[in-house]
Amino acid sequence: MGRLIEALLVTLAQLAPFLLLGFAIAGLLHAFVPRSLLTRAMGGTGIGPISRASLLGIPLPLCSCSVIPVATELRRQGAGPGATAAFMVSTPETGVDSISASIAVLHPILVVARPIAAMVTGLLTGLAIEWASPLPALPQGGGSCCKHDPEAQVRGSGRGILGGLRYAFDDLLGEVALYLVPALLISAALGLYLEPGRLVDLGLAPWLQRLAILVVSLPVYVCATAATPVAAALLVAGLSPGATLVFLLAGPATNLATIGAVANNLGRRSAGVYVAMVSAVSIGFGSALDVLWDRLQITGKPARLHAHEHLDWPNLAAAALLGTLILWHLGRRLARRWATSRRQPPAANS
Repeated sequence: MGRLIEALLVTLAQLAPFLLLGFAIAGLLHAFVPRSLLTRAMGGTGIGPISRASLLGIPLPLCSCSVIPVATELRRQGAGPGATAAFMVSTPETGVDSISASIAVLHPILVVARPIAAMVTGLLTGLAIEWASPLPALPQGGGSCCKHDPEAQVRGSGRGILGGLRYAFDDLLGEVALYLVPALLISAALGLYLEPGRLVDLGLAPWLQRLAILVVSLPVYVCATAATPVAAALLVAGLSPGATLVFLLAGPATNLATIGAVANNLGRRSAGVYVAMVSAVSIGFGSALDVLWDRLQITGKPARLHAHEHLDWPNLAAAALLGTLILWHLGRRLARRWATSRRQPPAANS
């Protein structure tokens, strides 16, 4: 247990400076990017709104859960079906927070490939939905796996820098903390107990690894930021780079709640196209990355993960700050649940 805790602290220390920077940038984007900008950029149909929606979704710090009410509101405000779908794909697949985490623990090629693949996946998915599905009626209500105000997800809770930072380290980190803790534990355990290259011993061909990861990723919710250290640990353990990219793309973009929201907002046929396109493009990019990796004979791994010599005082200070914030958010969540349970009236005796 002591070694696992040590590995967990090392993982947190490596990620913390980049995550704090990413959350800060995300908060500033949240404060200064108004919803009206997104609505204007995504209005109408055609490749223009779809490409803009894919591009605008890249830096926004919305997970696949919180993007649902935002996309629903944008659709009501006039965003086209293709643009709405593109936004729902590219936004949760990456963001400034997950890009910062990627820089900390992933190979530079994966750091670059991840947002590019997210943008292309969103673009192709949006185009396919507009081509294959008729224009549906605007929805009257949208489901969500989280209870968020759509306006609050795009515009800061307060004005200016302080409002953006309040959103970043209160709202956004509070939402991500619940998924970040198990992700850090899994990453630490994989790095500690799974020897480098161990997955290679299983003898699975790269194409089979990509397919297996896709099947696992489609129905399950995974946050892009929390997925990053897990992906790094799997890569060190011998998962192919292409399969790692498939996990980073399909995991955040698809889950049962997201698929249901697409069906509600754009129709069931569009939901089928959505899943098919995310799957196909993820596999395509994963296959291309594996070929490129072999052609370039890349041997570099995310060596900074669990590398004790890199734990200087800025890393440790950032880890202490981030760890304190995470524990505070988890404690506040537990306190709210306890208070809610205390307010519930006792069941009447029959």
